[in-house]
Amino acid sequence: MTDPALPSPWLARLPWMRALRDLPFQDAALASAARLLRLGDKRAMQVRRGPLDALELAVLAALVRRLCPVEEVDVGATIPVAEVLQAVEQYLHRIPPPKAATYRDLLVVWEYVPWIWGPRRARFTDLDAGEQHALLERWSLAPERSRRAMYKALRTPPLLAFWTRPATWPFVGFTGPTISAGHGETATPWDGAVPAEAQL
Repeated sequence: MTDPALPSPWLARLPWMRALRDLPFQDAALASAARLLRLGDKRAMQVRRGPLDALELAVLAALVRRLCPVEEVDVGATIPVAEVLQAVEQYLHRIPPPKAATYRDLLVVWEYVPWIWGPRRARFTDLDAGEQHALLERWSLAPERSRRAMYKALRTPPLLAFWTRPATWPFVGFTGPTISAGHGETATPWDGAVPAEAQL
């Protein structure tokens, strides 16, 4: 029986495809796959000053639109996609270089995931919004641990970048970080209000 997520029955019958489908995304294999995929994509050849090239930015922008509520009027109007992308780039610049390189490789591989696992033979950035959302949801609930791990790794930087913007805090009830001077007697002016039941 073939995997319904695969674009064609003959592809699912190939032994190496079954092995690839369940292959854990180890760093070395991931880097090799990403290197090969970059060779055929002109966006990966464009020079950028930041940590991400044009291919990686395109995939990341699509992920931000699917994972973060940037298109919702109440929250998204305050956080442009470009600001989230910039925050992710800053985050990647601060973490250890091997981890940043692994995330970049994940972005490249994710661009070509639909060619192998469906829903159709197209790059991730060429899928419509509904197909992108369905693919992400399917991987988030996949029985294979490697797929769930890849999904979690992809979503973490965009979500961190989005929800750490101060403009999003009121929508989740967060009043801001609490930093106090001295031994906690005097709060800084940007502390949130203390709930009445917590006041002494």
